[in-house]
Amino acid sequence: MNKLTQKDMILRYLNEKGSITTLEAFTELYICDLQKNIQILRETYDIKDEWIHKKNYYGKPIKYKRYYLDGFSQWIRKNARPT
Repeated sequence: MNKLTQKDMILRYLNEKGSITTLEAFTELYICDLQKNIQILRETYDIKDEWIHKKNYYGKPIKYKRYYLDGFSQWIRKNARPT
């Protein structure tokens, strides 16, 4: 049986969905430390990121990162998910 590593799952998710956030990594892949995995993957892959700025339920400004494989970032911006 071939076991997927966390890095394999992240790469597959990036290829299928185009981008990933820490919340998506946790809720959909059960990966707690996306940033560390991205740091390791960047040694081999060109992974870009951008800060997303929003307000939380109480109106407090928050920010988080969305990660993309290079090449997907321009496509994602054109076909952005509703926020």
